[in-house]
Amino acid sequence: MNKPQYNQIAFISLVTMIAIFIYSCANIAMPPGGPKDTQSPKEVKSIPPNYSKNFNLDKTRIYFDEFVTLNDVTNQVIISPPLEEMPEFSLRGRSLVIEFMEDFKENTTYTIFLGSAISDITENNILTNFEYVFSTGNTIDSLSIHGKVINAFDNKPEKDILVMLYLQTYDSIPYKEKPYYITRTGESGEFALNNLGEGKYKIFALRDANSNYIYDLPNEAIAFSDSLVEAEYFKMFQNDSLVGDSLIKSEIISDTLKPVSYQLSLFEEPDTLQRLARAYSPLEGKLVFIFLKSTINPHIRLLNHDFKTSWYIEDFNSTNDTLTYWITNFERDTLLLEVSDNGFVLDTTEIIIIKHKEKKEKLKGKGEKLSKKLILTSNARRSFNYYDPLIVTSSYPLTDFDFSELLLIEEEDTLKAKLVFDDRIKRKIRLDYEFKENTTYQLFIPDSAFTDIINRSNDTVLINFKTTSDDDYGILMLKLKVPGTDNQYIIQLLNEKDKVLQQRIVTASTEIIYKHLKPAKYLIKAILDNNSNGKLDTGNYLNKLQPEKVYFFPAKINIRSKWEIEEEWKL
Repeated sequence: MNKPQYNQIAFISLVTMIAIFIYSCANIAMPPGGPKDTQSPKEVKSIPPNYSKNFNLDKTRIYFDEFVTLNDVTNQVIISPPLEEMPEFSLRGRSLVIEFMEDFKENTTYTIFLGSAISDITENNILTNFEYVFSTGNTIDSLSIHGKVINAFDNKPEKDILVMLYLQTYDSIPYKEKPYYITRTGESGEFALNNLGEGKYKIFALRDANSNYIYDLPNEAIAFSDSLVEAEYFKMFQNDSLVGDSLIKSEIISDTLKPVSYQLSLFEEPDTLQRLARAYSPLEGKLVFIFLKSTINPHIRLLNHDFKTSWYIEDFNSTNDTLTYWITNFERDTLLLEVSDNGFVLDTTEIIIIKHKEKKEKLKGKGEKLSKKLILTSNARRSFNYYDPLIVTSSYPLTDFDFSELLLIEEEDTLKAKLVFDDRIKRKIRLDYEFKENTTYQLFIPDSAFTDIINRSNDTVLINFKTTSDDDYGILMLKLKVPGTDNQYIIQLLNEKDKVLQQRIVTASTEIIYKHLKPAKYLIKAILDNNSNGKLDTGNYLNKLQPEKVYFFPAKINIRSKWEIEEEWKL
């Protein structure tokens, strides 16, 4: 190989190696594996420093130990006392810059509560409850008020609820003015209003539907204290150190200093105005009117027709807030109706009547035949509670019926079934019979035994079921001790989904026996029924009426078959 050729090959090799090196450097990959980042960002420093005095700048900058992102600043960031104009928030490198758009009040401590607005950019780890505090005077206010917001009806913690303090204490201030101090509850419903000045405040909690810090919508939930609250020398701790308080930690947690914790019960005030929430026709010949609350004396007036005979059958639900009309006259496709309650017209509504879509079925050698069938259902299941009555329900009210041909078959014995109507409009039929335990039954309903208001008849129906036995259930004996005899309590047995299974009214200490409980976990709830109306009532702020108190048995009660459990509960 001659020298020129050698030099050319060496040059090509050198260029190839450089290209490979450059390519590998341009495609740096993260090493595989390694622990997942679970740490939230941390403040490294702030300019001016957090808890600065004599603050007079138009912006501040907070540095973090990693790159961060901003989330939902409008809803997450809270400033106390409130500013007329929201500052501008921007990210620069690993820092957050806050630029103020207005002048501050003199000798005032300000707190910027970032909520969940800051998180890292890799795993979205959130920096929770970070506060930037400064004072325009020579001192930092160092008092606090803390507590918890719970749901008034199930005692569960309420998160993301605004908790607000007012310097002025007249009753209507939550309707008219923004608060002077404000914070938001965390996951456990707890709140802390820090860096407060001395004094007594009106405290008010709000689920703010329109984000204006004013109680101005009927569907906004509220909570309030019956009396003014007073700030104390108490601080929530962050990173195992005091935040903005000159007191030493040992003094804060000493046995001699026990700060007050305020518990606020959140509720929605009842809407005093009756309204028609919805009117519609879900099925042929069925009109449903849903009202905002229980009706007193509802009336439906037909405006676009004058029937010579009765054109409906009326039915109410158990709470009197839903009215059903079963139509017996189909002369019109559309009904124009005036809806009123207790003499007051609520609304005028137009409802299109749903017509039955006739199904055609081919029958061998007989051409086409219209099929219109009445549907029957029952509460019977393969495993049926032996102590329950059997209920057969028709899809529509009945106009013609023949109970004589219905048969009840017990094992191999055929019996005459004794049936009666269980409701006023003749939709529900009850079988009056004492079933035996652990026994197989059949209820035979022959073809055309029932005819409904739109002239439909039933097909032959055979209902099969087997009864349970006492060994399938457990028993709970609850010894209940209530204070005094002047109060009335509503005692409710609930399942794990908070559905009320049984309810009793008690006015004195007593023993309640719950029989036939299926194996499961149960809750016991007590309601202090102040007005003795047999239901849980909400509160009213201007009338200084708190929602009725509720109590829960401290633990879930685990019921097993064949077991008898005794529990004692002192309210």
